[in-house]
Amino acid sequence: MRKTEPIKRQEIDENLVATETMTVYTPKELAIFLESCKKHGNMKIETYFRVLSYTGARKSEILALEWNDINFDSKKLTISKTLAEVESSPNTKVTKVASQSAKTTAGKRTISIYTETMTMLKKWQIRQKFEFNILGFKTTDKHQLVFPNRENKFCRPGQANDWYDVIATKYNLKRITLHEFRKTHFSLCAMADMSLEDIMYRVGHKDSKMTRQIYNYFYPEREERSADRFAQFIEKEKYLF
Repeated sequence: MRKTEPIKRQEIDENLVATETMTVYTPKELAIFLESCKKHGNMKIETYFRVLSYTGARKSEILALEWNDINFDSKKLTISKTLAEVESSPNTKVTKVASQSAKTTAGKRTISIYTETMTMLKKWQIRQKFEFNILGFKTTDKHQLVFPNRENKFCRPGQANDWYDVIATKYNLKRITLHEFRKTHFSLCAMADMSLEDIMYRVGHKDSKMTRQIYNYFYPEREERSADRFAQFIEKEKYLF
């Protein structure tokens, strides 16, 4: 990669999305998937996919989470890091997994977390401490990972794909990519009538075009709804001015 030239960023054609098909989980399909994770019986995997689905974060952002990134009192989660495979030495092809700061200011964000998800995280924290104590690992370090590997170190970025493959195969589920979990979150936020700006902040998008592309695809009737709301407002308030 040191010998390659950067690819020039291309402008996103916001109308192109109308001719493409985006694959995501519907609310029912997502519920079935998360229930399958629960049936599988691995609390770490169950909690990981719950956080992935309910935050819209990237898979490696979640793998980089530390417990001090989670405020259980305010029900907030701070995303500021991601995992990446980097060269151990410029002279070798050996790589290691390392935590890196988010590439953009927008990528660093603090978002609200649903109560049930926070409860699941708290249960996983207790379970993690119990399991690692048996294995002889201490979990008192302030940088303790939320989703480490069995050696209490960084998981490789592709580990989450393996977890997903196990669940999807075992329960014969519809398959999407882990990045499409992120698009699933976009779509459900749009269906929940969240504003484009709120969704952009939640998922850490600096450029609105990427978010808008998905937003327009799953929420094409927003203009009609806006017109209806405006008309209803005028009818309701016309005698007050």
